[in-house]
Amino acid sequence: MRAALLLRLRELRRRGGLALLAAAAVALFLLALLGPGYGLASDLAVTLGYGAALLSGAFPLAIDRERRRSHLTGASPVAAWAWALGSAMGAGVAAATATFALLAAAGLGGAVAGGTETREAYPLSERATIWLSPEQRIRIPPDASALRTCVRAFLAAEDAVGASGAVPLVVDGREITVPSDQSVVLPATPPAITIRNADPDRAVGIAGDRTVALGTERSFLGNALLAAVAPALAALALAALGAAAGANLSGPVAALLAATFLLVASLKGFLLETWEHEGKVAAAVAGAEQGHEDHAGHQHGPVRRTPRAVEAAMRGILEVMPDLPALDATDRVARGEWAGVGRTRAKHAAAFAAVALTLAAAFGGLGVLVRRTP
Repeated sequence: MRAALLLRLRELRRRGGLALLAAAAVALFLLALLGPGYGLASDLAVTLGYGAALLSGAFPLAIDRERRRSHLTGASPVAAWAWALGSAMGAGVAAATATFALLAAAGLGGAVAGGTETREAYPLSERATIWLSPEQRIRIPPDASALRTCVRAFLAAEDAVGASGAVPLVVDGREITVPSDQSVVLPATPPAITIRNADPDRAVGIAGDRTVALGTERSFLGNALLAAVAPALAALALAALGAAAGANLSGPVAALLAATFLLVASLKGFLLETWEHEGKVAAAVAGAEQGHEDHAGHQHGPVRRTPRAVEAAMRGILEVMPDLPALDATDRVARGEWAGVGRTRAKHAAAFAAVALTLAAAFGGLGVLVRRTP
């Protein structure tokens, strides 16, 4: 197993992996330092890291086999599953190291540029709009000193038509004016903050999904490094799956299969929400059209949807897929929120990596066993 791991790492180094990693890291550092900032640099770092995971996992085994270097596996006394596991671990370690290094370079560039004021962040459990009618008392943790939120205002007399501009509020007895539909920071004193609408002509609320209590100050660079752990483990898992595919298929096909997996895992949350919304819309339309006849007197039938068996199969596939965007906390780092829940993300990413390595040993081992040269 160790021989397969070292062979994979040496193959990547021989193909210029270290030089490409160094060039990409320098580019991301300069982008975070002189360009738009850490946000864009971290997004590019994750994208490059996942792309490197697919390429490093899917291609080297297939290319080596085409060059008749698979005699090494046939001559090795190592069991097929152990060889496949070592090869997957080699690709995974390289991908994880590259992803972490790229995110670290982006974080270092952002820190040198001044970083973002970073604090412990405590999101509200409420996700919907919290209406200030007439006021709301929001509990905050003992170490919180501010509340960051987004204020939304609507003209009450115009059937909730959006109203832009400044919004007057009374926060803990002090009158302040804040812009609407923008992120604002309100001073707060534990154990709670009281917010009241000071404009009787408008309905005012705060976005629950964008409201967080800000607590103890933290290090921006430390936050960026912690947030890089989960994406690095996810890259390890992707590389391991790519190595398992590469042991059974040709390089391009294995890479295409791994890229499809990456695409579906990246869109999991969006696809499930879209499906749920489609179901609600179809139910509403079916209820509205039930019993309705057109001008010719024909009765409208129920709205046709995807067959239940197909829908159940698709939902089952999506449920077992990992949610890759949920493992990435770099957006919170860019907003200055301490990614303390990164430990939870790291646990989920570690579980994903363990499952991927197990599958790589099983299915990759079958490919090594079948394709070994006599």
